[in-house]
Amino acid sequence: MVEALLFLARSEGDARLPGLEATDLAAWVPARLGEWAEHPRFGDVRFEPASEEAPAAIHPDLFGELLDALLDNALKYSADGTPVAVRVGRDAEGVWVEVEDRGCGVAVEDVPQLFRPFFRSDAARILGVPGVGLGLAVAARIASALGGSIHVTSEVGRGTRVRVRLLPAAALCSSRAGSVSDG
Repeated sequence: MVEALLFLARSEGDARLPGLEATDLAAWVPARLGEWAEHPRFGDVRFEPASEEAPAAIHPDLFGELLDALLDNALKYSADGTPVAVRVGRDAEGVWVEVEDRGCGVAVEDVPQLFRPFFRSDAARILGVPGVGLGLAVAARIASALGGSIHVTSEVGRGTRVRVRLLPAAALCSSRAGSVSDG
């Protein structure tokens, strides 16, 4: 929790990450999911493979923390035996990763608050779901530091989908080329 608070306390400029790596998320995500093999609900996690490569510019350790936070929430807010889908893809807007559960969902009025540190919905407290409200705040900060964004769609009683959009790996290559030619 201390590391999460320190990360959130940094100014936006200080949160920009050096050391981004061009990574094919279609291969990286299932490998990261393998680290969840000992989790009691690992059998509920379903990776839906991309039909093509999904090259993005990420910091692997931090993006792993982001993905872990999304999985942790999806598993906490859905019942045992219900699937949690993890998808990777790309479209005209770029590369994305999403985690979708069939859990309790989030009220429309709570969705904008989900990325505030320490926010816990009334439903989460009533259900007795453990947590302090830092996971999605940290995930949003990591997405922003990677030059990406995070978006939640949810329906009470039906589930929640969290999609993270990232810079394509080509953006990493062009920014490196620009910095070399400018120097």
